[in-house]
Amino acid sequence: MTYISEMITQRHSSNKKKRKKHRQKREKFFNSTPEKRSKKTHIHSVLHFNDSVNDDNDWYKNITIPSNVKISGWYIEQVFLYKTSDGSDIHKNVFKNPKYGEKNFRVGNQRVLNDDGEIMNNLYPLADRFTDIYNIGYCITVNASGHSDIQPNSWKSFWDTRRGKRHDKYLTYKQARLKIKTDYNKMASTKSM
Repeated sequence: MTYISEMITQRHSSNKKKRKKHRQKREKFFNSTPEKRSKKTHIHSVLHFNDSVNDDNDWYKNITIPSNVKISGWYIEQVFLYKTSDGSDIHKNVFKNPKYGEKNFRVGNQRVLNDDGEIMNNLYPLADRFTDIYNIGYCITVNASGHSDIQPNSWKSFWDTRRGKRHDKYLTYKQARLKIKTDYNKMASTKSM
């Protein structure tokens, strides 16, 4: 059995200094890692497309507008931003919808892997939930783990969710049970008379 004085001397021994040095080396290593990363831009960060992405006949490699976005009436249009000093025009791709008239919406890009293992870029119109009065746009949501996802602004009915379907089954089961109970009470009351 060790005494308290031995425990105190073990705590203040030279092992602690070694741990400090090791910890300092580790902190120094982690502080230097961002400098080691390459500063090259990613190839997939720049997408080159124009108005013809709306046409089904024109084919862009790995760039698509999902069918549910097209069905809602969304289309991409190039909008003039400004003229540069050398005389060239600068355009920007935006989403438009006939319901909103001349209002422009940002283009959101969701990257997914297809069956062949290639990266597919799905383009979505990004609209704030509070300004999207027709609930036909999309917004980016982030969960607690930092995973972001594009979700439609349309409201989900409670009865279409898994929980709602289970609750609906429970209510029908409860009504059937109450009907059996009332039938049983009627039979019991007729026998007692």
